[in-house]
Amino acid sequence: MRLIIDLTEGFSQKTALALGMFDGLHLGHQTILAAARGLAKERGLVPGAFSFSNHPLSLLGGENAKKLLLPAAEKAWSLKKAGMKLAVLPRFTEEVKNMAAEDFIRLLCEGYGAKALVAGEDHRFGRGGKGGAALLQRLSAQMGFELKILPPLCLKGEKLSSSSIRALLQAGDLADATALLGQPYALWGRVMHGQHLARKLGFPTVNLALNQEKLLPRFGVYAGLATLDGARYQAVCNIGLRPSVRGAPPATEAHLMGFSGDAYGRCVKLELLAFLRPEAKFDGLEALKAQVQRDMAAAAAILAAQA
Repeated sequence: MRLIIDLTEGFSQKTALALGMFDGLHLGHQTILAAARGLAKERGLVPGAFSFSNHPLSLLGGENAKKLLLPAAEKAWSLKKAGMKLAVLPRFTEEVKNMAAEDFIRLLCEGYGAKALVAGEDHRFGRGGKGGAALLQRLSAQMGFELKILPPLCLKGEKLSSSSIRALLQAGDLADATALLGQPYALWGRVMHGQHLARKLGFPTVNLALNQEKLLPRFGVYAGLATLDGARYQAVCNIGLRPSVRGAPPATEAHLMGFSGDAYGRCVKLELLAFLRPEAKFDGLEALKAQVQRDMAAAAAILAAQA
């Protein structure tokens, strides 16, 4: 897949481009990508996606600097897996924010060879979000590109959105979040050194260095599956402040059942399947150890039932 992260870099081949933020690549996003793939195949075009590597609200800072379900590297990998041969993922900047809607579409046609565009009917673009489906219809006739507008995907009577998935994750509702995403919510990170407390308890963990733009779900303990060097392990994961460890910063760590060895510096994919319990403070290491054993048993039972 060709990945472009700088708007000044063009693409000379003729393309069918899917438009959207594609944060999470949920089932609704997948229908848009599938439509772009279909058009590309029918018209002899290169299937691609135009999105952004950061959330547009990040320009506002503070509380509005939204965390992402899919930071840039994960989004690029996911788009490739979805069959895209081109991914254009620049940063959303003040320059992009102030670009006229017509100029944005002209950039897609002239800079990235767009002969077909696919978007959801609620997709907005251009300065002040003034561009939408109606403008795309008018510009398709003027600029000579094929256009496909898709209605939003609704599940249980509600429009599927990244915002609804964020809310589910922050409530610890993994079942509904997984249903909307079409796959488990995953954390990716490289294993780094921690405080080695879990090793003293007899349950060594991998501590993951995550992308700082990644949305963390509700703090607590989860059952999940970890992938390391192509092998999969049942896992118990703790995400949060670890209140039994004084002064600990937020961390993501997981005990991989059946794994032994040195994982430092290696990349782990952690798929979260079920929320077990909130974080808790324990009176001493023995109480903590007993709870970890209960968490492992609960996780094993849940994972066995889902296998």
